[in-house]
Amino acid sequence: MNYAFRAYDKKKKEWIHRGPFHLIGEFMAFGGLTNIPLEAWNDIDIMADVNLCYNTGQPAFVGDIFKDDRDNLYRIFEVEGGFAINTSAFPNTFYDDYPFPLCALSDEQTVSWFKCAAVYIGNIWDNPEMLINVKK
Repeated sequence: MNYAFRAYDKKKKEWIHRGPFHLIGEFMAFGGLTNIPLEAWNDIDIMADVNLCYNTGQPAFVGDIFKDDRDNLYRIFEVEGGFAINTSAFPNTFYDDYPFPLCALSDEQTVSWFKCAAVYIGNIWDNPEMLINVKK
């Protein structure tokens, strides 16, 4: 399993590292985290690679927004025990939090559908206009 991440500074509204980066590899061993002050860590969103790729070969991360072959929007969430997507498709915007039912990104049927039908649209930080009630 590939444990990779990307990082976004919510306060500065910029990517620290678009990723993927490996915590033990290039960041911990080579000092990539040392240039970030301790008090700034509350403003950093570290998003995990979900170990799936879109049909273009691009890696999928938590916070990504994608569409299926019917142009329905979905978002990838990190939940207890792994990763999930919303089960209700959204027409053009959706809520930032997930009170709606989720579908695990670990079962073979969902993974197969994702690899074939998922087209990357953006993510929660580059495309905030797609989200309603974004938590700051």
